[in-house]
Amino acid sequence: MLVDFLRGFDFSQLRDANFKEDSVREEIIMPILHALGWGIEKEKRIVRSKKLQNPLMQVRSIRREVHVFPDYLLEEQGQTIFVLDAKAPNQDVEQGKNVEQVYYYAMHPEIKSRYFGLCNGFLFTMFEFSKETPIVRLDLTNPRQVDIDNLILIINGQLTPNLKLASVSHPSNFDYATCKIPQPLGKIQKQATRRHYGVHGYFTRQSWDVLQSHINAFTNPGDTVLDPFGGGGVTAIEAFVLGRKAIHVDLNPISSFWVESLLMSVESKELEKAKIDILAQFDKQRPKNASEVKKLLEKLPLPKNEPINSTGSDFHNLYELFTDIQLAELALLKSIILQQKKEGIRRSCLLAFSSSLTKHNLTYHPSKSRTPNAGDSAVFRYSRYRKAKNPVSLDLSKTYGHKLSRLIKAKEEIYMERNQRYAYSILRGDATKLEGIPDESVDFIYTDPPYGAKIAYLDLSTMFNAWLDLEVTQQDKENEVIEKGSLDKSFEEYKNLLTRSVEAMFRVLKWDRWVAFVFQHEKPKYWSTIVDTFKSVGFEYVASRKESVSQTSFKKRQGHMVLSGQLILYFRKVKSPLSLLKANIGASLSDLVFNHIESMIAQNKGATIEGINDFIVQDGLENGYLDLLEKEFPDLDAVLHKHYEYDATSKKFTLKAKTKFKTHIPLTKRIEYYLSSYLIRENRQENYPSFDQIVLDIMPLLQNGTIPDEQDILLTLNKIATKGERGYHFSQNRLLPL
Repeated sequence: MLVDFLRGFDFSQLRDANFKEDSVREEIIMPILHALGWGIEKEKRIVRSKKLQNPLMQVRSIRREVHVFPDYLLEEQGQTIFVLDAKAPNQDVEQGKNVEQVYYYAMHPEIKSRYFGLCNGFLFTMFEFSKETPIVRLDLTNPRQVDIDNLILIINGQLTPNLKLASVSHPSNFDYATCKIPQPLGKIQKQATRRHYGVHGYFTRQSWDVLQSHINAFTNPGDTVLDPFGGGGVTAIEAFVLGRKAIHVDLNPISSFWVESLLMSVESKELEKAKIDILAQFDKQRPKNASEVKKLLEKLPLPKNEPINSTGSDFHNLYELFTDIQLAELALLKSIILQQKKEGIRRSCLLAFSSSLTKHNLTYHPSKSRTPNAGDSAVFRYSRYRKAKNPVSLDLSKTYGHKLSRLIKAKEEIYMERNQRYAYSILRGDATKLEGIPDESVDFIYTDPPYGAKIAYLDLSTMFNAWLDLEVTQQDKENEVIEKGSLDKSFEEYKNLLTRSVEAMFRVLKWDRWVAFVFQHEKPKYWSTIVDTFKSVGFEYVASRKESVSQTSFKKRQGHMVLSGQLILYFRKVKSPLSLLKANIGASLSDLVFNHIESMIAQNKGATIEGINDFIVQDGLENGYLDLLEKEFPDLDAVLHKHYEYDATSKKFTLKAKTKFKTHIPLTKRIEYYLSSYLIRENRQENYPSFDQIVLDIMPLLQNGTIPDEQDILLTLNKIATKGERGYHFSQNRLLPL
C-alpha cells in the first residue's frame, strides 16, 4: 500500500551524495505510481520522457524551444492529465528554472496538461499553469493520512482547479460513532482559495482545508453540516462545495447577508456587465468639488446615523467614520447598485459594496510594508473603531471594481462543477435556539465560537449593518454569546449563553454524530467551561487535537494574547454515555485504585509497585474492600504495565506521554507533574517550547478536576523551569517541595 511504502521508506538515504535523480525516479516515484495503478491498470498509462515532434512554441511574441522532456506523462483514455518530473534531492522543486522547464512542456500544444508536478524525494509540488506558486506542497517525509489522500488525488487527476478535495463517500455500512479524528494538516493553505479571501473581510476565519478534512472524515455526501456561529461562512461554503447540505446560522445579520450573497448563483457575464454599467454611471456622477459633495449629501438617502457603542471607539456615531466625500461617494454608489433589477445581481453588487466599505472610512489602516491599498479596517485589525493616524484617500471606483472582479472569480470557483448545486440554508438566527432546525436532523457540527470578551461582533459590525439597512435589535445584543461588549456582560452571562447554545446543538444533532469545537484562548478557564458545558448537557468528550495556524490570526494582530495554535475539541452525542458504577464508598473500585496509584505518582514523581501495593492493601483492609480488590485486580503488576510507563532504572511507574490522570489529583500537583514531565521529554529532544506551545500541549491533560487559571500554569512553570532565548528549560533543582 502507498501509506505503508511512504511510512516505511528510509528518507535519510536522500542525504547520500549517491542518491541522485535516477534514484528518486525508481525508488520513490515509480513505487508511488504503481501503488496508484499507473502502469499496472490498462487505462492508466505512463509515457516516459516523451519527445515533442515540434519543440518550438509561441509564447505571446516569443518563440521558444522546449528542450527538456519530463520523466512521466500520465495518460488516461488517451488524454494527458498530469506531467511529472523527477529531480535530485538537492534541487529546488518550488520555483526557478526547474519549474519553468516543466511549465513550458505542460502547456505545449502536443501535451496540453493543465497540471504539472515535480518531486525531489523530499517534496512533491503541484502547479496549475496559470499560477506562479505551487497549489499543493506535500512533505513526503511526514506522510500523515491527509497528505496521502492529497497525493492520491493529485496523481489521479482528481484535484480540481479550485483546490477542492474530492468528496469522500464512505461505505454504506459507515459507522458514524467510530469516525477517526483527522490528523493535523501541518502546513495549512489558508489563503489558497478565491472563495474565502479577497471577497470580504471578517473577524476570524478557519482554513478551508481544515474544514474539508473534517467534513470528509465525519460525513457522507448528502449529509447535513451545521455551523451555529457561522461568521465568515467557511463551514457552510466548504460543506456546499463538497456536496453536503450546509446550514449557516449567525445572529449578526451582515454574516448571513455576506454568505448568502456569495453562494447565490449568477451568470458571470451578467455580473461583469453590471460591473461595467455601475462603474460607468458612478464615474459620470461622482462629485468633482465640495459643492457637488454637499448637493449629493442633501439629495441621496444616507444610512441611519447609528451610535458607535464599541468599547474604546474613537467615534460616537456612524457619520463620524467618514469624510464628507467618502460619505457622498458611498451613498452614490449604493444608489446606483440598487437600480439592478435581478436580486442575485443586486445582492452580489451590494456584497462588493460592503467589502469596499472596509477601505473607505477613517479607520482604514494602510499596510506599512505593502501598497496603500493593502491594509484593512481597524475593526478587523484592532477590534475597535480606531482612527488612523494618517488617513489615506483611495479611489472608490478602483476599489469597487477590484472587489467585484474578485467576487466573480470566487463564484466561478464555487460553481465550477455546474451540475452539482447542493442545498444550503443561510439563517439569520440565534445559536441559543437554532429555530427552524428540526430535532435530530444534523449529521455534523463544526464551529469556531466567540471566545469570551475577545470580539464584540455586533458592536463592531455597526458600519456594515447600517449601510446595508440591516437591523440589530436590543434583544440581539442580549442573546449574543460574548463577554463584555456594549452591554458589559459578565463571564457568568457568557457561560449561561454558551450552555444554551450547546443545549440547542444537542437537540438538533443526530445520535452518534460529532461536534468539532474550535478553541483558541489563552485562559484555561474558558477551555474548562466548554468541556464542562458539553458534558453537562449530555455530550461525551472524546479528545482534543492541536492544529497549527500558519499565519498570524486577526485576533493575534489585534493585540490580544491568543495562543499561536488552536485546539479542536471533539464531542459525540451518544445514547448511552459511559457511566461508572458506584460502590458504597462513593466511587467504583477501579476508580479508587487508580486514584491511589495516580496520587502516589503525582506526589513522588512516580511510584514503585511495592509502594502502590502496600498502600492499596492497607487501605483495602481499613475500608473492607480487599476481597473485592483480589477479584477485580488479581494481577496488579499487569494493570500497572498496561496503563502506565515503567522506568527500569528508577523502577517507578509514571504516566504515559500525552495521557491524562484518570482521577482527581490536586491541582498544583497535576500542573507540576505535567509541566516537569513534558519539559523533560521535550528538552531531551533539544526542543525548548514557548509558553503558547506548552499550554496547547498540556491543557487537554488537565481535564479532570479544577482547571487552572491562566496564571497558575505560568507561576508553576517559573518555579520549575528557566526561560532562554529558544524557550523553556526544565531545571531539576527548582522542583517544588513535596
